[in-house]
Amino acid sequence: MYGEALAYDLSKNRPSAEVVRVQPGDLHAELEIFAPQLVVCNVATDEVRFLVPSWVALSYPRAVEADVCLGGYRSTIENVRVEDVLTMMDEAERLSAWAT
Repeated sequence: MYGEALAYDLSKNRPSAEVVRVQPGDLHAELEIFAPQLVVCNVATDEVRFLVPSWVALSYPRAVEADVCLGGYRSTIENVRVEDVLTMMDEAERLSAWAT
């Protein structure tokens, strides 16, 4: 449920971004098809870490916490809000544009 709400908020607030919600079992195949700039997931698998330049792994111990990798730089953010994820999307897009 949270994933659907987050995908809706992201696509609503960044209409030019292609936001695709994928079931965990389908993630590897979708990574190869779409080659996304950013993946938001619950667990950053080895495939995500290897195939995607930027990712956000959200966990929900008490409040939403994020393990973030943007262009190879890692950080942890506590009490993550949708606005934080939107900022991460913007940064991933900026890094992608800079790399090309």
